[in-house]
Amino acid sequence: MSLLRRIDLRSWSHAGLTIIRDEGVISRYIGDESRIIWGSADAVYYPRDETQVSRVLVKANRNGWRVTVSGGGTGLTGSRVPLGGIVMSMEYMMSVSKEAPGEETRFSYGGMEYRLKYYFSEDDGLYHVVAPVGMTVEAFIEFLSNLGLVYPPNPTEKTAFLGGNLGTHASGKWTFKFGLLRNYVHRLRIVLPDGGAIELRRGDYTVDRYLDIETEKGRVSVEIPLLNTPKVKKSSAWPNISIGMDLIDLFVGMEGILGVYTEVEYALPRASPSLYSIFSVFKDESSLVEAVRELRKYAKDYDVWAVEYMDYRCINFIREKLSRDFPVGGDGGILYIDVGGDEETVFENLSNIGELLESNSSVETYASDDPRWMREAMHIRHLIPESVNNFISLHKTHRVASDASFPDHQLKRVLDLYREIGESSGINYLIYGHIGDSHLHFNFLPSNNEELGESMMLLTSMLKKIVSWGGCVTAEHGFGKKTVLDEYGNSYPLAYLQYGDEGLEKIRSAKEAVDPNLLLNIGNIVPLSK
Repeated sequence: MSLLRRIDLRSWSHAGLTIIRDEGVISRYIGDESRIIWGSADAVYYPRDETQVSRVLVKANRNGWRVTVSGGGTGLTGSRVPLGGIVMSMEYMMSVSKEAPGEETRFSYGGMEYRLKYYFSEDDGLYHVVAPVGMTVEAFIEFLSNLGLVYPPNPTEKTAFLGGNLGTHASGKWTFKFGLLRNYVHRLRIVLPDGGAIELRRGDYTVDRYLDIETEKGRVSVEIPLLNTPKVKKSSAWPNISIGMDLIDLFVGMEGILGVYTEVEYALPRASPSLYSIFSVFKDESSLVEAVRELRKYAKDYDVWAVEYMDYRCINFIREKLSRDFPVGGDGGILYIDVGGDEETVFENLSNIGELLESNSSVETYASDDPRWMREAMHIRHLIPESVNNFISLHKTHRVASDASFPDHQLKRVLDLYREIGESSGINYLIYGHIGDSHLHFNFLPSNNEELGESMMLLTSMLKKIVSWGGCVTAEHGFGKKTVLDEYGNSYPLAYLQYGDEGLEKIRSAKEAVDPNLLLNIGNIVPLSK
């Protein structure tokens, strides 16, 4: 759920750029949904277009102000939390540029009016949609549905902004079918920390060891931080890139440390004619894991869009909020599967998957394309993280959760690790997430400060093991300003677990080359000081 509450800007505009210094308004921007860190700021700036974004950054460089970019406030790593200076809120970046290709259209959703463009590309045979970065995911998905298109990741948090999705390289349940978000980004417009704007189009440039960027503000030269990144399906551990990759991919998942997104153009796939949701209950975890392996094997044959997981603890945690006819779950947990197809193939796909599940000891299986069922299925997937947030708010702690991904063959090993540490801790915990992509969220639910400290140290030990098994500490949330505790209570940036001191130093050097005054989104990925 977004922390954002849009306000009336009409009486606050100054020379076309809105600036607010009221402490009550500023207080809305000093945290995010994670509640892991609270910051401070002197003012909030509300640009409406790229020119105003550039003006803010030029002024910030002239005056030595730190600038922290704020999206919908749905992040889980403190990325948008300001460490002094000013906040640049992107919530009124609701229009694309006049120069963008395509036919302009206006779309109203949630009381806001967005201006987008779209066109059909003969080059790739796909519809391209040019979208403003301040548009919410739920508004964008609704807009695309009118065109018969899909937003490939379909992230769980629908009140996030498109710019935030780009910043963390967000994923979701449909990443299982469509792959990574960056693959659908055709063009980006970005304002660099000095206020100069650049445009990147897929296919124009590839990554080399050194990068020279020319803007109207001057030339920027940077050595690309090439690191030993994990070989997993999903990763938002920036910079997850190598020589020869498209340059646009360097700027997806950067968490705002290299610049500010102002416009994005996607090349998007068509929606499925039919889409069903399946819930399947398993008697034991080993059977469920084997079913996941089989679903991966036949995913393309059976048009499987998503394979999601909830352990039995999740169902118990939200049981009072479920309808009576929802499956109660077995000790092995529940798989939630999306299946597509046309009118001729969808029922054959469902039949084949039903047989697959039954052969792997599924106790009960439910399937439907009824809109009410589909809404409840989606509601349940959202209900778990929302209930977690309510729990930690009630107990005045914060969530301690993994966002790790790992090689497919390590699935059972990681589940056993999570279960062993969770049970031995004596602290309440839940496991859920994108099991088809070997990406699970382990959540400790500390009820007091003692449990909070203990769970943070246990989480570190989990992540260290997953990294040693070839995994990644962040699959979709990003590093942000998140820290971890070792067994002695010492605090380290989350990125340290992935890259160590040498890797962080390479990232810091790249950041300083692009942002020599160290003003933009300070504290994200790399800490404030060496």
